[in-house]
Amino acid sequence: MDSIGAFLRQIGKTPLLTHAEELKLARLVQAGLVGGDKGIIQQGHQARQKLMQANLRLVVSISKKYFNRGLSFDDLVQEGSLGLHRAVLKFDPEKGWKFSTYAFWWIRQAITRAIAKNHIVHLPSYVLERQHTLKKLSAQYNQKHGRSPSIAKLATLAEMTPEQLKELLHHQDPLSLDFVVGEEQNSSLVEFVVCPGDTPTQYIEWQEKITVVNDLLATLKPCDREIIELQYGLNASDSHTLDQIASLKGLPQRRVKTLKCSGIRKLRTQAARVACPL
Repeated sequence: MDSIGAFLRQIGKTPLLTHAEELKLARLVQAGLVGGDKGIIQQGHQARQKLMQANLRLVVSISKKYFNRGLSFDDLVQEGSLGLHRAVLKFDPEKGWKFSTYAFWWIRQAITRAIAKNHIVHLPSYVLERQHTLKKLSAQYNQKHGRSPSIAKLATLAEMTPEQLKELLHHQDPLSLDFVVGEEQNSSLVEFVVCPGDTPTQYIEWQEKITVVNDLLATLKPCDREIIELQYGLNASDSHTLDQIASLKGLPQRRVKTLKCSGIRKLRTQAARVACPL
């Protein structure tokens, strides 16, 4: 912890940047990446270091939210710093965004993916996020009422259906591929696993796209996210019409349409911030 304390004291001495200073440094970074004489490249490198140093507080702040999730604080900060570095390289100063707003998503994504990869059985980062939310809600309910919430009550607190909750809880009990299946115990689970893609590479690419979409969905309010998931049949949900969603949610169809359009606009805005086509 002494090294962590020294690190925190060191970054605390670095002055924060104004928006104008961020833009100036970001332009130097982009110029250095394009290339040119050694002077421009060197200026770009120095600007990248300054932008990184000035935003390490943001990395620490986000890392604290993911403490006790399987990675040490050192590892969380390291992974978050990698996300910050990627944000520095990809930030477009001409779009008018504040750098910290843009970098937040990249830092958070780097940390959550590192936590997901740390599990013996890989789970998408959005699943881990929801599982953590469920644990917090359950603990808060237990502390207040002196008992654990029922499935129905926890589903209500988490703003999801009991079926969605059961599916999410099911992910907490992973099985080994060597798990014996059948009464005769002569088959293992691996024999029943089918790769939906034409090749392993295509399957991995598809899973990566799903992870990106779910990371973007996780930035929405639960109600907006659920409406979009129901509309387009995402996350094991069948696609629903607006009328069906209105009936399920107990809302007017016009209100459901408004929430859906608002959610899509937010997704496109967030995707633009992280240079992700949507």
